[in-house]
Formats: sequence, C-alpha cells, structure tokens
Amino acid sequence: MKMHTNYRTSFIIACIMILWGCASQKISPTEQVNLPDKYFIQSDTITIATIKWTDFFPDPYLQEYIKIALSNNYSYTVALERVNQARSVLKQSKSAWLPQLDAGVSAGVQRFGEYNMDGIGNRESDTPIPDPYRDFNLGLRFGWELNVAGKLAHRKRAALARYMATEEVLNYARSQLICELATIYYELIGLDMRQSIYDRYVASLSASLALTRELVAQGFETSLATEQFEAKILSVKGGMLREKHEISVRERALAVLLGSLPIEIVRMDYEKTNALNYPEQTGIPAQIIRYRPDIREAELQLYASKLDIAAAHAAFFPSIVIGGGGKFNSFDLSKWFKSPASLVYDFAAGITAPVFRQREIRTLWENAKSEQRIALKNYHQQVIAAYSEVLDVLSEIETTGNMKQLKQQEVAIYQHSQESATELFKLDFASYLEVLSVMEKSLEAEQEYARLSTAYTLTHVLLYRALGGGSYQ
Repeated sequence: MKMHTNYRTSFIIACIMILWGCASQKISPTEQVNLPDKYFIQSDTITIATIKWTDFFPDPYLQEYIKIALSNNYSYTVALERVNQARSVLKQSKSAWLPQLDAGVSAGVQRFGEYNMDGIGNRESDTPIPDPYRDFNLGLRFGWELNVAGKLAHRKRAALARYMATEEVLNYARSQLICELATIYYELIGLDMRQSIYDRYVASLSASLALTRELVAQGFETSLATEQFEAKILSVKGGMLREKHEISVRERALAVLLGSLPIEIVRMDYEKTNALNYPEQTGIPAQIIRYRPDIREAELQLYASKLDIAAAHAAFFPSIVIGGGGKFNSFDLSKWFKSPASLVYDFAAGITAPVFRQREIRTLWENAKSEQRIALKNYHQQVIAAYSEVLDVLSEIETTGNMKQLKQQEVAIYQHSQESATELFKLDFASYLEVLSVMEKSLEAEQEYARLSTAYTLTHVLLYRALGGGSYQ
C-alpha cells in the first residue's frame, strides 16, 4: 500500500512538472509601455502602416526600382541569409524532442597473444573462439531525454521566438530599404526641379543682358551693367554644375541600392510628383507596437529571454533518460545475420540529477534573468523611441507644409516684382541693380520652395516608415 502511494505521488509530481514546463510565458501588462490614446490630433484606428508600398508609392518608375532592390540589394539579401540561419537553428531545436538514433556498421580482426590473459584463457576454454578473432557488427542505438521539467519545450519556444525575431529584422530591413530608395528618388526629382529653376533664371538673365547691351549702345547704361549681368550668369552656371554633381552622386547611390553599377535613373516629372497626395492617417499610438517590425523584434527577444529563464530553472530538476540498442554481431561472416543467434540488444533507463553543478546552473539562471531585464529595457526604449519618432515626423509635416504655402506666396510676389522691374528697366525708371536684386531674391525663393516641396514629400515617406509601413508587402 505504501509503495502504491509512492507511485501515485510520483505520478502527480511528474504531471505537475510537465504542465509547468508547457506553460506559456506571456509578456505581462506591467512590462508593456502605456502610450497615449492619440498623437497631436484626434485620430482613429486607420493607419497608413497597413497600406502596401505599391499603393503608397504610385510612381511606376519608383515601384520598379523597389522591386529590383528587393531582389538584388546586398544588405537585404544578407538579412535573408540570417533568416535562413535562424530557420536552421529552429529545426535543430525541434529535433531535440526526438530520440537520438545512430546506425553503424563495423568490422575488425584481433589476434590473441600467447603470453597474455586473453590468449591463455581462450586456449584453455572448452569452446575457444577463432584466433585471429574477427568481429562483424551492424546495429542501431538510441537515446532519449524526456521533457519532464519542460527544459526542452522552453528551449524550442525560445528558438521559435528568435526565429520570428529574425523575420521581423528582415521586415525592418525591407521597410528601411523601401523608404531609403524612395528618399533618394524624390531627392533626385527635387534636384531636377532646381535645375529647371536655374535654367529659367539663366534665360531671364540672358534676356536682361541683351536688353542692357541695347541700352548701352543707346547710351542709357554703361558697360558696368552688362558686366554685372554676365558675372551673374557665370555664377548661376557654377551653381548648376554643383547641382549636376549632386544629381550624379544620388544616381550612383540609388544604383548601389539596386545592387548594380551606375545606370541611368529614369524618373517622373516634378510637376506630376508634386501633384501627388500622400495619405497621413496615423492611427493610434498603440498600433506602432503591432506594426513596427523593430518593436516586434524587441518584444520577441524579450519573450525568448523569459523562456531562457524557464529553461535555465528547469536545469535544477532531474533528467530522465532512456536508451538502448540492438545489433547483429558475429565472428563468422556466414552467420552474421542469423537470428536470433547473432542478435544482441540492451535497454536502460535512468534519472540524473545535478549535484556538484548547482553553482554552474545557478550562474546560467542568474545570467538568463539579467538578459531578460536587458531585453525588457531594450523593448521599452524601442517603443518610446518609435513614439517620439512619429511625433517628430508629424510636427515636421505640419511645419514644412505651412512653410511651403508661405514660400509659394512669396515666389508669386517675387515673380510679379521681377516682371515689373524688367518693364521699369526698359523705361529707364529702374536701375539694373534693382533688376538684379529682384531676380536674385526670386531665385532664392524658388529654390527654397523646391527644397520645401521635396522635404514635404520626404516627410510622408518618413511617416510611412515610422508607423511601420512597407514591412510585409
């Protein structure tokens, strides 16, 4: 009766240990970051993070470049290889649940000496074995550690979490690549616009120069006026050369992202690009935890670290191992596979418990807890940084949009002033210096408007990335 009670108690303890080992480790509410209900403005649950990049970027040229980059970009393909490595580790962790099965075949020969125990014992035996002795073996052996304390289960779940984390790293790399490529592409279009502004300005200066030469020939102006216009044209052409250099630099940078040598970058006209309207639905702050791949990666690393603690704690408990094997063994090749005479087998089970390794196991357990605290801090940092990044981009969108509208009005005023100054110059009611001054200010205003227009487009790209867009598409 007492033995029956002991068996029952052991069975109950084993069941409790198995259930504890299979328990899921969730991130508790106290570990989560409490974000505000909204950003600067009232928002709903619609977010541009769910929009595919093919829909967010309607430019067909840009779409084609993104497709090429996702296939050929070296950094992104390296991230793909990291995922393949993590997949291999995951498969290895799954195999820990299975018995270790080894197959082997061997053959050997041994001659007994005449002046040692084996040789004398064999000669004096009633049934001596052949000398030299030949040994033929063919068999299987297995060993299996039972997942009693949940150590193997936790290790498997930790490997799965880390594999999923590498998937999120890949998603983050995809989002970064898409937005980085779009940024360079739109910067190129902005530089194209600035080049066209320079072209118009040189044409206006050339027309004013021709007019000044006529006035000089008529005696209404001196050669100083023509020299000023000529010098200004040369200065502007120098600026155009700098812009062309910037264009070539960005074209090469875009080609690098495409994984190719420098190529001609075909792009959309600026006027069409400037007419595009980009969505600005931010959703609610809590959604960045769901859609930002870097936050999901940090969360999975935190989850894996908690599983590491559970696996390290399970190492304190005894391990149950069963094993055995079977083989055909014979010294006569003709009787090698004669069954059951040549068949040999064994089976064993045992319980091992750490006795002198307690300090080593405790150190691993304490290190796992420290890693979990580090992972928690990293998770909190990622969430707070992401939330702050979205706020910065939203503020930049609002500020840049307002500045763009003001600059557009300023450009219109300067263009009208330039026309008026040119007419007054023809009638000798304004000097060439007044014309040059108005034209310079008009150029500065137009160039600044082009810069603000490009920046306004890029802020939407940044918002798309900050909210987690482009991660899965």
